[in-house]
Amino acid sequence: MTVRAPDTRTTAGFHLDKLVEMGLLTVVHQDLTRALEDFGFEPRTEGGSVLLGNCPFHSLAQRHTELVCGMNLCLLTGLADGVEADHRARPDPSPDHCCVRLDQAPSSRSPSVSR
Repeated sequence: MTVRAPDTRTTAGFHLDKLVEMGLLTVVHQDLTRALEDFGFEPRTEGGSVLLGNCPFHSLAQRHTELVCGMNLCLLTGLADGVEADHRARPDPSPDHCCVRLDQAPSSRSPSVSR
C-alpha cells in the first residue's frame, strides 16, 4: 500500500492557484474593513467594533443557521487574523446585521498589573 502525502497546494478542496485567481489570497494585503466590503459584508464601525450590515450567506443561513453562522465565525476569525487586524470575531446574532461582529481586541501594549 502506498501512502501519499497531501497535496500542499490544496486547501479544503480548493487549489491555492484558484484562490489566488479569485483574489482571496491577496486579501492579507488589505485592511479589515476593505476586505469585508469586498466580500459584501457592508461593514460599519460602532465604537471600537465593526458591525456587518449584510450577510452574504443570508438565504442559506435562514435554512441552516447553526452551520452557516459557525462557518461565518470561522471565516471572519481567519480573515481578521490574516490581515493582522486588532479585532476579534465573536457571535452576535441580530436581525439587523450579520451573526458575527468584530470587536477591538484589548491592546497587548496595555500596562500589566504587577503584584
